[in-house]
Amino acid sequence: MASTNPPIDADVKVDTELRGQSINNDEFRRWRPKYHLLAPRGWVNDPCAPGYDPVNEVYHVGFQWVPAGVEWNNSISWGSAVSPDLVSWTVRNRPSLAPTPDADKLGVFTGCLSPVTAKPGAITAFYTSVTKSPIHHAAPYAPGQELLHAATSSDAGRTWTRYEGNPVLSGPPAGLEVTGWRDPFVAPWLSMARLLDDPPATLYALIAGGTRAGGPTSFLYRLAPEALYDWTFVSTLGTMPKSLSASDDRYDFGSNWEVTNFVSFPDPDSPAAADAQLDFLLMSAEGMAAETTGGGGVPPSGQHAEFRRDHKQMWLCGKLRQPGQQEQGQGQQQPVEMAYRYGGFLDHGCYYAGNSFCEPKSQRHIILGWLVEEDLPLQRRQAQGWSGMLSLPRMLKLQRLENVFEPDDSKMEKLKSFGVHQTAPQTYALTTLCAVPAGRLQQLRRNHQSLAPQILLPTTTHPETESVGLVLQHSKDDPNTRTIITFHPSNETLTITRRHSTPHSDINTSEETAPHTLYKFLDPSITPSGDDGSSTAPAARTEPLTLRIFFDVSALEVFANERTAISTRIYPDSGPCYRISPFVKGGQCNILQCDYWEMAPNVHMAED
Repeated sequence: MASTNPPIDADVKVDTELRGQSINNDEFRRWRPKYHLLAPRGWVNDPCAPGYDPVNEVYHVGFQWVPAGVEWNNSISWGSAVSPDLVSWTVRNRPSLAPTPDADKLGVFTGCLSPVTAKPGAITAFYTSVTKSPIHHAAPYAPGQELLHAATSSDAGRTWTRYEGNPVLSGPPAGLEVTGWRDPFVAPWLSMARLLDDPPATLYALIAGGTRAGGPTSFLYRLAPEALYDWTFVSTLGTMPKSLSASDDRYDFGSNWEVTNFVSFPDPDSPAAADAQLDFLLMSAEGMAAETTGGGGVPPSGQHAEFRRDHKQMWLCGKLRQPGQQEQGQGQQQPVEMAYRYGGFLDHGCYYAGNSFCEPKSQRHIILGWLVEEDLPLQRRQAQGWSGMLSLPRMLKLQRLENVFEPDDSKMEKLKSFGVHQTAPQTYALTTLCAVPAGRLQQLRRNHQSLAPQILLPTTTHPETESVGLVLQHSKDDPNTRTIITFHPSNETLTITRRHSTPHSDINTSEETAPHTLYKFLDPSITPSGDDGSSTAPAARTEPLTLRIFFDVSALEVFANERTAISTRIYPDSGPCYRISPFVKGGQCNILQCDYWEMAPNVHMAED
């Protein structure tokens, strides 16, 4: 088991006017995190244009922002934050790009930072400009309601100048009945350049959405680095059948996508081929098969609130190919498909709208997401004067599990979120995509403490381990005010129990769950043989459970074995974590390591 991170209290200077009403400062600070990136006030959702500004030598992250309210509305703007290290943030106190009567009339939606710029000494961003509403994947799509716009900034995204030639694109490709078309992403894509026989420096863009006939998709464009405003439509990026949700061996990927990114990694199953790549899409899926819903107010026990019921942060791995000619709406186009191989959830909790970039110094892929705050009732959000935040920065990476032992081959065939490569009889190599906490977050650690290695005795007499986990105690005097993180070996489930996290009955405290398996590995140091010298089954060991936990007043991000993530919100009366207690039910458990630190506050509001 790994570290947990109680916050440190710090005063924050804020603008206390929201919709003409004074915010209660005690409520404002009550559940406000200290080291997660968030706005000075108001509503926050998607991260926008994350990336590095080489001129000013700082990182920029924008975010969807409604400064004057705690609910999303058609005045959505961009907020702006800059950092020298992706850890310590300075947040601007006013929007960096806001709607005007002449531009972006109903909102400045999500966008990306271009890896090259159209203007020397500046950074270039692309984003969705909204001119008509409503926008919803189940509603008819109005021509011209979403436009592709561009803007440049010479001060690291604190302010933006719109491209005088906007719109870059005036809407989706003609001839397609779309369900959505927004949230551009631009980057080099060597696998795509090889497929289309383009120069390696070619940039490719995805605009997320879907079509009535084909379901969720992304719209693929190409553009040259020297002509950033000249976007050429290639095709929709086909990935899967529309009836995917009915398939037994794949997850439900919804009916429309938002904030689609692509990323590639070297293929570990083809190490000798320098150009062998695994290509991934990351998408925020909406329109998924919803959970059973109840009446108004707080959802019934065990149910999530409205947004969470049909929105998830997902990813898939696919094989790029061109299957043939077909009509694509702008004359004859040769379509590009990304044939589905495997995929899953990047986060099983309240994380959405993950937006990424390639960090130029390390060439690592960094992603940030939006942590939704709908478990808190509207009246309480209005009292505190803010809603939502961004996740901690995470690094996208492949996890490779070698020498996985499984006597039942059919179990390997049914794995949904792993690439499975058989290396020997009953032995496999597994590959999956994961997003782990960025290593530079260690800069915030203070006051290290640890528990010595120990054996936990069971709390029951059951011969096998029923569950193992950690209790986070939120009250100095009351051990019953707590959040419980539990792994259940029998049903291979990771659970965050929140029903004792807060005394307030109007806050949704439904459980957060995720499937999580601990795999068995062949131990090459042990030669299988019986007492009489005869051959026996191979010796295998089960991997230990590792948990890395970030707790920040009301934000909780949990990572298990660096491949399963759950983000959630909890609302105890007291911000610190007073005690961390490991436990086991049934059997016994060896605690190999348990370290924890306080985390220094790192978000500062600029006085501008």
